Order: sequence, then C-alpha cells, then structure tokens
Amino acid sequence: MTESLTSSSTVSISSSATVTSTETWTSSSTASSSSTLSSSTGTVSSTSTSDTTVTSATRTTTSTTTSVTATPSSTQSSSATSSTSVTVSSTSRTQTGTSSTSATSSGTTTGTSVTSTTLSTTTLSATTVDVSALADAGVNASLAAAASALDGLAEEKKAVAKNLLASAAELLANATAPVVEQEVVTSSGAVMKVAVFQPAGNSTEDVAVSGEGGVEVKVPTKVLDQLAGKLAGPVALSVGNVPNNTKDILESVMSQQSESASSAAPTLTSEPLAVTLYDADGNELSNLSFEEPLELVLQGTADPKAVCVFWDEQAGDWSRAGVQRVSSDPSKLICSTTHLSIFAAIIEAIEDTFSCSQAAAIFSSEGFRALFSGDWWSRFPAMLNWMSFVLGAVILYLAHRADRMHADVLDALETAEAAEGATSDEETQVEPAAVERVEDPVAEYAPKSSSAAPRKFTLRWFWRWLARWSIYQVLFAHVGTDHKLLKRSFSETGLTKAHEVAENTATSAVRGSSWKKLLLFFTVWNEWLAFALPDLGTTCRQRSAAVFARLIGCWATSAVFFNSSAQGNTDVDPRCTREAFLADPLRYGVRAALVGLISLVVGSLPIAALLALSRARRNDRWKMLKGSVYWLFIVGYSIFCDLVLCIFLAHVSRLDAEIWAFAGLTSFVTSLALFPILVTLAVAPALLWLSFNKDVAEQIYSDICPWLESQRRRSWLELMPGGAAAETPAPSRAKRFSVDSDSAL
Repeated sequence: MTESLTSSSTVSISSSATVTSTETWTSSSTASSSSTLSSSTGTVSSTSTSDTTVTSATRTTTSTTTSVTATPSSTQSSSATSSTSVTVSSTSRTQTGTSSTSATSSGTTTGTSVTSTTLSTTTLSATTVDVSALADAGVNASLAAAASALDGLAEEKKAVAKNLLASAAELLANATAPVVEQEVVTSSGAVMKVAVFQPAGNSTEDVAVSGEGGVEVKVPTKVLDQLAGKLAGPVALSVGNVPNNTKDILESVMSQQSESASSAAPTLTSEPLAVTLYDADGNELSNLSFEEPLELVLQGTADPKAVCVFWDEQAGDWSRAGVQRVSSDPSKLICSTTHLSIFAAIIEAIEDTFSCSQAAAIFSSEGFRALFSGDWWSRFPAMLNWMSFVLGAVILYLAHRADRMHADVLDALETAEAAEGATSDEETQVEPAAVERVEDPVAEYAPKSSSAAPRKFTLRWFWRWLARWSIYQVLFAHVGTDHKLLKRSFSETGLTKAHEVAENTATSAVRGSSWKKLLLFFTVWNEWLAFALPDLGTTCRQRSAAVFARLIGCWATSAVFFNSSAQGNTDVDPRCTREAFLADPLRYGVRAALVGLISLVVGSLPIAALLALSRARRNDRWKMLKGSVYWLFIVGYSIFCDLVLCIFLAHVSRLDAEIWAFAGLTSFVTSLALFPILVTLAVAPALLWLSFNKDVAEQIYSDICPWLESQRRRSWLELMPGGAAAETPAPSRAKRFSVDSDSAL
C-alpha cells in the first residue's frame, strides 16, 4: 500500500500592482523561500534560493514581502484549527533592461504531534509567448521558442524540487507516509506535483504519484532498486501537464514541420505530460534508462488509434523510441516508458482517417437498433436511397430490352470469331488488290525507323490521330468489336447484322454533323448509357447491375468516412468534426485523398467482377456458373452497402444526413453528365477538325468499312462481258437486316 502526505497552506494576501512587460523568449527571476518547522521531534529550518535570467525591453515589476504567522491547535486527529494574520507591504518600481524579482515567505508552526505538514507554495514567474507571432518565423524559430519554453519550465520545476529536497530527510523521517508531495502552481496556470521519496525505503512496493486531471506516474519496485543502487539520498519526481502556452508552441512546431515536409501534421490527443526525476542535490537525472518501464496515465481521449510518443528535444519532434501504448485499460491513455521526458499521445494522419470514421457506430449493435427507431426512413436522404433502387430497376429493364435487340449482332460476332479461330489465326483477305490492310492509328502515322524520311509529329498529325482514335472508340462500343474483325470475317460470312450496324455507325460518326459526332462519343463515355450497347463478353443486364452496385458502394464508403458537423453533436470528438478538418487544409487534403482511394477500390469491386466474367464466351462451359457467382456477388454487395447506408442515415443527425445526401447526389450527377461531358469536350476539337477535312474523313470511313469497296468491284466485274464475275465467287451472304441510324445510336 502506498501512502502519501500532502501539505497545503492558505494565505490571504492583499496587494495591488501594475505589471507592463514586453518580453522576448528569455526571462529573469529570483525566488527565495525559507520555512521553519517545530514539532515534538525537533525543529527544522531550510532556505532555498533559485535564480533564472530573463531579458525584457520594458518591464514594471512589484517586489512584495509577506509575513505569515500561524498558530494551530491540534489533537491526535488529522484536523487542525489555525488563525492566521497577514501583513503585506509592497513596493513598486520600474526598470529597463534586466530585472529581478525576490519573494520571501516564512512560517512557524507549533504542536504536540505532527500529522499534517505545512509547507510554502511558491509561485514563480514564467515567460509569456505570443504563439501567433510564430507563423512567419519558420520552423527554426518555432523550435527555438519551444526549447526556450521547455527550459523555463524545467527551471521552475528544478527550483521547487531543490526547495523540497533541502528538507527532505527530516520531512520523510517525521512523516507517516513514505512519500511527501507538494503542489506547485506555475504563473501560466499549470499545476505540477513534486513528490519526494527515498528509493531504498520503498523497494517493496511501487510508488505512484498522481497529478491534476487524472495523470499518474507509477514507478515499479525494480526501478526503485535501480535508483537505490546509484543514489544515496532521496529523489524528487515532478509530474504535471505542461502549461497551455508551451503546448501551443509544440503544436505550432508540429504544424510548421508538416507544412515544410508537405505532409499532414499528427493530431495531439492528450495533454503533454512532463515527468522529471531529480537527485538529492536537485540535479535532473536526464540520462537514465530504466530496467523496467514506468507506467504513465495521460489526460486525454483514449482513442484506439492513438500512439504514445515523447518530445525529442534534439530532433525537435515527437518520437516513439522507448515508449509504447499499454492496452490493459481501453478507457485510459496508458503508456510505458524506459526514460523520462515530455509525453503525449498522437494520431498519425493516415490513422486519423480511420479513427474519425463512422465505422465504429455503423458496425455495432447500437447502430443496427437505430434502424428500427425514429423517422429517418421518411426524410429526403432516405428517399434518395429508395429512389436509387427504383432507378436500378428501370435500368435493368432497359438492359433486358437491349439484350434482346442486340441478339442478332452478337450472334454474327460469335460466328465471325468462330470462323477466325478455324483458320488458325490466318487472316482472310477480301480482294487484296482493292482493300489495303488498316494499320493501328498510332503505328500508321508514327515515324518509322527506316531509310525513308521520318514523319513529323505536326499539329495536323495529332488531330488526325485523335479523330481516328475517337471514331474507333465509337465503332467498338456500338458494334461490340473492332473493324479488323469485321473486315476479316467478311470473306467467310458475308454481310451480317454486325456489318450493317458498323456501316450505319461509321456513317453517323464520320459523315454526320458535328453534334451527332459529339453525341455518339458522349454515349460511349457515359456509363449510365453505355451499358445498353452490345458486347461479346457480358450482357447489358450484367453491366447495368455493375454500374448500379458501384454507385451504392461509393455512397456507402462516403457514409463510413463522413465527418459530422459540430453543430448539435455533443458526442462527436471535436478533432473529428468537419470544422476541425476544414481548419487544417493539409489534414483535410490527406483525408480526402485517402477516402477517394478507398472509395475507388470499393467501387471497383463490381467492375472487377464484371471483367472476370467478360472472359467467359458463349461457348464456355463454365459460363453459366460464372454468371451465377457474379449475380450472387452483385446482389450481396448491393445489399450490404445499402444496409451500411441505412444505418448511417439512422445514426447521424438530420443535418449531417442532408449534407451527405447532397454530396451523394453531386457524385451521381458527376458520373452521369460532368465526366462524360469533359471527355467529349477534350476530343471535340478533333471531331470538328474532321468535319472540315473531308479527305481524311473518307479515308477513315473506307478503313472502317472496306467491304463496301469490295462490293463495288464485284458489281463492276459482273457488268464486264464474258462473265468475269464467275471467276471471283462471292462469299456466302448472311441474311441482311435493315438498320437505320436511330437504332445504331
């Protein structure tokens, strides 16, 4: 069992003083304290003086002398009654340059027994730092300010420790507890607890020192034995949170370092705790490495993502060396350390993204129960969710009709692929004298490494390449295959429905108006319209389901990582509010990038499943099984994401739900119109350029539909005398279907 004896004194002082100061980082003060203790065991007198140097430009100081006489009357109990008379005399003086302040306090106590020890409480002056002035000073100036503030704090604690250690032997001998503690209030308002104990006399049990705000330091017995082996006299342990101005300086250093390194600053989740150990002479024991870690309890939020760190004065940054988080009590911030310094808990920028998410509330029993309470289901955000499923049902119906409409085209393409496979990859040429092989648009116009003069990458070459690429994209999307397969299959199958669609698409894309060209390209890059186009690998229903599932997945991801507003939310962590993120643009940018990346990965899962399914052709014996697995995944994925979304809407406030709804609606409009419009505008100059260059347009048209030239040549041969056409047998022609321009679109 650990006992401690706490002393306090109450003194009423009436004084008036006016202090005006303009200070730099260094200050100067002198503190002198003397106390006289008389008891049944003896009389103890002690005097302690400490000096600190401070430089000020202009400063008005007040010198105060206080005389206190206390005559308590006590019995064997721990209570005492005292009458105190106080006489205060003060003088004021103004000086420029170096200033010094002296304070003297004396007390006399008599009694039959000592159960409570009265000591003097000394308030020392500290440096006042304007943190806003650090903004333009740079990292070096901030580090210098931090070092100066920490040095001033160390001097304050050292002065108190010396004062207490001077009479430590007598106090420990007269006290009933093995630890004597004194509370010290700094001029900045920080409360420090200084405890004096004899390591050799406490080696059988741990020594625990508690401070303001629930902070605590526990020294294990193994460390006490280690100290007893190295030190002969008593030691003093100082524990307490750093002053607010020192904390502000440390946060300023963190912010400026992150800005200079273009990275997000970590978030401080606890009050920095300063722990210092002094020997019997009042010297700081700074180079000790303990054989067993000390246990620290910090004042702050016990976030599971928080990590324990200490302030490395040499590096000027927080470090994890020798410090780790103890998870024995999840409701407290408990750290273990093998050395002494200033300790705190921080959350890194990436971990900050996950710790400030809604995942803990959504994936919990409370979140699930919230589904069955309230009227969240009738509000606008929930209605938006319900309408999305109506939209999904509509596009599934349209996709079903599109599959039926494209059946003939896909049959023709399947036949063409089968015929091409039967020839063992040998390309069948149709009238080689009349139809030239169409090269890749980039390879055709790229300079060739030969003896011929290389082509120049001129602006005309670029517009020509971009226009050809755009037309090929339109053809592939509206037909379901490229022009090369159509050309190779013509000699085997003749004209098919696929050739008809390709011809009509090429006519609209090459010879049509500029608006029709742009509309065709817009359809290709709009996922909410492109699902209705034919494709050999997947059906329109499968692609429409993937598009809908991707929308629900992105909405669910944004709900999980949604930042609640501080307005009306008292249970929200203040550092996780939307206002807190907006106040730190770099932190907000890192979070936005991470959430965007996670949303991209989650939203791409249905597309990845669709790509895996697209490898299964119609003659694949596993196609039915793959299709069943695909639909099970899409349905399960959509239900899970929508459940997450519903729990989120039932859990958050009405304001947050509406903010999320408008953000989700914006993302839907972006994918529906904004993104395809931007892509279309990017190629619009090339398509407009093609409208004014008819020769290039006709060349692209003949490359897409080479069978038209073959048909014309056959017609000429049939008209020649002697039946020359009989020597050139026409390929077997499949049934010709009439397709107008509107159906091709």
